[in-house]
Amino acid sequence: AGATTEVARPGVVPATGRKLLWRVRARVGAAATAWSKYGRFYPAGDAHVDRFRIDMDAALLAQRKQRDHARAVRDRELDLIPPHERPDAVTSSAAVGAIVAMVVSGLVIGLVAFVYAMTRI
Repeated sequence: AGATTEVARPGVVPATGRKLLWRVRARVGAAATAWSKYGRFYPAGDAHVDRFRIDMDAALLAQRKQRDHARAVRDRELDLIPPHERPDAVTSSAAVGAIVAMVVSGLVIGLVAFVYAMTRI
C-alpha cells in the first residue's frame, strides 16, 4: 500500500455483515518484517458507520460526564474537611518555611529602608 493509510479494494471486500480477517507487515528495503496478528472487521454500509460514530461519540461524552461528576463529588467532599486536614494542605514545615521567608524578607526590606533613610539625612 506504500505510504497510504487507507486502501480501497472494490469488489474484494466481502458483503456487508461478513467477517474479514486481515494482517499486515512492513517492507524494510528488500526484507520484510514478521506478519502482524490477525485483525478482523465487518464491512458495513454508510448508515451503520454513521450509527457507530454516533454511539462512540455518545460513549465518550458519557465517560467525560462521569469523570466530571466524580471530580465534582471529590471536590465537594474536600470542602467538608477543614483546610488544615485536607490531603492537599500545606505541611507544617512548608508553612513554617513560608513564614520564616516572609519575616526575613520583611526585615531585609526594613533594613534597606532604614539605611536609605539614614543616608538621606
